[in-house]
Amino acid sequence: MNAGWLKQGLLSDSTHKPQTGTATGDRAAADFAKQTQFANAANMDRGMAKANAQTYGQRQQQSEQMGQQWRQAQMQRFRSLSNQKSQQSAFAMKLLESQIGMQSDWQNSLIGMISQ
Repeated sequence: MNAGWLKQGLLSDSTHKPQTGTATGDRAAADFAKQTQFANAANMDRGMAKANAQTYGQRQQQSEQMGQQWRQAQMQRFRSLSNQKSQQSAFAMKLLESQIGMQSDWQNSLIGMISQ
């Protein structure tokens, strides 16, 4: 909240000239109005400070939650990539074993054909 703008509006909107009929009465009414005006301004300042502090706290909490969610998503992504890489490595090892087995079978069959 813009405290200065709101306070300026309160102070200018509540300014008035009392007309009690006597100078002393006008002075007393003006003093009372001024005291009330400053009390209202102080109450408004406290209320705005409290509201701003609550808003700031909520934003900080939301920011922390978003950061935590982002970190969790990154960790999940890392786990997923790690699992994928280990699965790919295992698959590559099986392919290599199959290729070596096929090569061995091919060589054994060639040797068998030559020896006959």
